[in-house]
Amino acid sequence: MAGKSKRDDAHERAVEEAREQIRAELRGESGGKSGKSGKSGKSNKYGYGAGSARGRTGKLIPFIGGLIIGLIVGALLLLLIGNASQTMFFGTNHTSTTNADTVFQQGMLGTYTAADFEKAILGEASRHKELVVKEQPIEIPTTITRAGLGNLQIFSKVQNVYYYGTGVYTISLAELDASNIRVDEENQKIRVMIPHACLQYINPNLDLTMFEEAGRGLLAFGDIKMTTQEQNSLQQSVVESMRERLTQEDMYIGADEFAKVSAWEIFQPLVASVSPSYLLEIMFDENTFHQDLTH
Repeated sequence: MAGKSKRDDAHERAVEEAREQIRAELRGESGGKSGKSGKSGKSNKYGYGAGSARGRTGKLIPFIGGLIIGLIVGALLLLLIGNASQTMFFGTNHTSTTNADTVFQQGMLGTYTAADFEKAILGEASRHKELVVKEQPIEIPTTITRAGLGNLQIFSKVQNVYYYGTGVYTISLAELDASNIRVDEENQKIRVMIPHACLQYINPNLDLTMFEEAGRGLLAFGDIKMTTQEQNSLQQSVVESMRERLTQEDMYIGADEFAKVSAWEIFQPLVASVSPSYLLEIMFDENTFHQDLTH
């Protein structure tokens, strides 16, 4: 019995040693793995290991690259949308540093402040192609004589008639182009060269015609009667008399003065809206001259 007990004890010790050896091997493999992971995965104070940091860095690089690409694409889209909006709202005449009359300042990232006086003035001029600058009332007194027998005053009749009309003077802005607009940056002045005034219309106002009582000789009776042909001939003569007076030099000079005032009133607000620091001067284009356009 004693021998059997000893064998059992030896057997149990051998089994226990085998188990302990297996446990030791298991602890050694797990420790090695834990050591490796502990070495490469040392946690910081926030609980994230270096391996996690490398993982985040690997994910962050594609994110930054995508962000940069997105910003570039967004900038291109904004540029395209900006150009489209400029065309939609401002037309194709958008002012740039290359076509502007003057550039006040240039900043970073393509920003600038520029002024284009030509387009503003020419755009308004095209809207006022024939600008009426003066309407000149005119009166033509006429004496109608109906001579009697032998041209003797005793048989003659005389009547004074007053005809009224209006002469209309204009300047043509249809031919105004960039050569008529001069920008003086040094003195901050805009000079616009306009054509001289022309007589555009003569409007007789026959409703205002006044007739005085006819004067008669002792042997002259009744009023002066005129045929339709005589009346038409008289009216044509009256218009010619009006034209002769309206085309005299003093009339054209007066119309030119009105033309300068009218052009200044039209273009000055445009110049001020582009740049309030610039002054407008209206001058006459010496290549133009006064004309009678009534024929």
